[in-house]
Amino acid sequence: MSKFLNTILLTIILFCSGTLIVGINLLKNERDLDPFSFQITKNNEYSDFFSSPSLDPKWSWNPDSGNLSAYSLTNNPGYLNISCPQLTVSWQNGVYDVPYICQDLPTGNWEIEILVNEPAANEHANGIILYKDISNWVMYANHYDSVGEMNLLRGNLSGTADTFAGGGRDYNQPYLKLVKKGVNYSCYSSPDGITWYYNGSMVTSILFDEMGVWGQSRAMGPFNSNFEYFKFTIIPDESPPGLTLEEIALIIGIIVGIITAIGVVVGLFRRGAKKDSK
Repeated sequence: MSKFLNTILLTIILFCSGTLIVGINLLKNERDLDPFSFQITKNNEYSDFFSSPSLDPKWSWNPDSGNLSAYSLTNNPGYLNISCPQLTVSWQNGVYDVPYICQDLPTGNWEIEILVNEPAANEHANGIILYKDISNWVMYANHYDSVGEMNLLRGNLSGTADTFAGGGRDYNQPYLKLVKKGVNYSCYSSPDGITWYYNGSMVTSILFDEMGVWGQSRAMGPFNSNFEYFKFTIIPDESPPGLTLEEIALIIGIIVGIITAIGVVVGLFRRGAKKDSK
């Protein structure tokens, strides 16, 4: 009788253990396929394809110092057009004469991606801007000077303007991306939005308040920058998420079921042992 009960006990333990493993795997698969997780990812993105005839209220317009520049969503439908006449102060020296649109910049890690026409005349430029105040800003640019194309990541950090990355020739490309991870800001460019080229990085602990796009001419007449889209994406933490309350409850239920089954078998075993002793 005791051998029979031992066999039953072993069978139930193996079965319950298998049930626990299957239950955990089901929870894992359910999380991977949970449509709510996709919704969270979607909510961590902001994209503007400038398809409306009016600017999203999230944006604010900041013209040059003389208020000579303008933006339009109807001059070239499907694009944000920033038209800029020839101005006096280059973007490389500050934001004073830089026309741009901006909106609030969330904290944390993120990436910004844009698609814009490349400048092709001396001292024409456009790109991405991060702004805190007149002494703290960063601009990532497709820039054209008297020699030709030049991709630049330039900023003014606590009052000192400098070039932190780029500077090589023939790097102007229509797709630009700026990525923040911690205190590191990395810039990329792409000819097609698929293959990205790393153009360097900078380090700063300054927390910028606004993000946006800009375009400027400092020579060779007016320049029109046409932005096809602006995309902002929050980069999630790399640490895996913890178990939900429902998952913890299910695991506890499985464990309780295993303990209960073991208790039943132990009770049967004891009864059998008593009968055998008689």
